[in-house]
This record gives sequence, structure tokens and C-alpha cells, in this order.
Amino acid sequence: MQKRLQKEQEKWPKAKCKECGNEFKVSPFVGEYHWASNGFCSSVCQDTAKAKAEEKDRLEYCLNHATEILERRNFPKRFLAWDEKMIRPNLQKTLAGLNQKGFYLHGKTGSGKTCMAIVFAKNITQQGGRIYFANVPELLFEIKGTFDRETKVFNDYGLICRWAEKPMLILDDLGAEKVTEYVRQSLYTLINKRYLENLPTFFTSNLSLDEIAARLDDRISSRIFEMCGAPIDLGSEDLRLKRRAK
Repeated sequence: MQKRLQKEQEKWPKAKCKECGNEFKVSPFVGEYHWASNGFCSSVCQDTAKAKAEEKDRLEYCLNHATEILERRNFPKRFLAWDEKMIRPNLQKTLAGLNQKGFYLHGKTGSGKTCMAIVFAKNITQQGGRIYFANVPELLFEIKGTFDRETKVFNDYGLICRWAEKPMLILDDLGAEKVTEYVRQSLYTLINKRYLENLPTFFTSNLSLDEIAARLDDRISSRIFEMCGAPIDLGSEDLRLKRRAK
């Protein structure tokens, strides 16, 4: 019986796997081995090829629909039309040098921090990266909203963890929030979780890291420095006022 089967198999046509390139014999029992009829030597190769095709489609979608993706993730609409060509020439070099593992942009109001961070996010999205945005004062307001008046307990841990697990995250306007011990602890928990998991995190702030240490906590500023390296100072010029004056 086995010898007869071997002789039958010798008659099966040969094919080359479209994924790994290995030669294999195509069984006539395609119902049982459906992957063979599609040009693959195994179901593993078929699944691998399918995953690659899906990833290729995803990357193409990201390249052509970055603005839509960021809008669905609640990035500020005001800056979504911007790209690197619209950034001031003296800041384009800064934009090109931003670290994809983390950065800390600081400068006075209107210096272009949020705009630059969002143009950076658009570039990351076009490359297929998954990046998210949270305005820190608004996020803390949302966290405070988890307070249960009956139990007098904050149910905030799940919300903090949800943001702490984002693959890439911009935390915008750090230091603009009203500071309380609860705010300090919430920010420390969020930033520390991302620090421990080595997740890329990007900060914008009106404050230097020394000012963050004094206003919030030196544990927070220390972790930010290790995550992001040397802070990037965008200066004190208010570009909004300058544009309006023209």
C-alpha cells in the first residue's frame, strides 16, 4: 500500500513555493491541501505570504492617508495640514534630527512645539508607525473624571495604563496643568510605566527640565531626560504673533 502511494506521489507535478522558493509536489487532493493549489508548499508559507501582503497594504494606506489616521486618533486638526515644507527653514533641520525614540521640545508660547511634534507624527505615520497624541491638561482632566463620588475612589488605573501602553505617544503641553499631589502621582505613574517598558515618548512643554523638576517632581524630569536625551529649546519667539503681524 505504501509503495503504491509512493509511486503515485512520484507522478504528482512539481511546483516552486511562492514564499520560500522550495520545490514541492502538488497533491491532487487540493481540498485537503488547499494551500498547495495556491502555489505554497505549506500552510505556514501561505499564512506568511498573506501577512506580508496585508502589511504592504497597510503601509501603502498609511503613506496615503496619514492625515485621516491622525485625525481619528484625535490629533489637533489645526496642525494636520502642515508638513515639513511649511516649517520655518531654521527649524527644518531640528525637525529632521528629531529622535524616533523620544524627544523633549520646550520653548515659550507660540514657538512651534506642538506643530513640529505633529509634523513629526505625520512622518512617522507615513512610515507605518503607530503614534498617538494626548494634551496633558486634558488627559489629567479625563483621569480626574474617573472619581467615584459614592466610593470616594479614583478608578483611574485602567485609563493610565491604556495611555501607558501606546506604542508611541506625544504628551503635549506638560507642565501647563494645575499641580496637586494627585497630578504629580498620575504623571509619574504614566511616565514611569512608559520608561520601564522603553516605549518611545515625545514631550512638548513651555518649561525646561529644571523647571519641570521644580514644578512637578525631579523623578519625572530624570526619567524624561533618560528617555529623550538633551532637551531641544525652540526659543522664545512667538511665531503666531509674528505671522499675524505680516
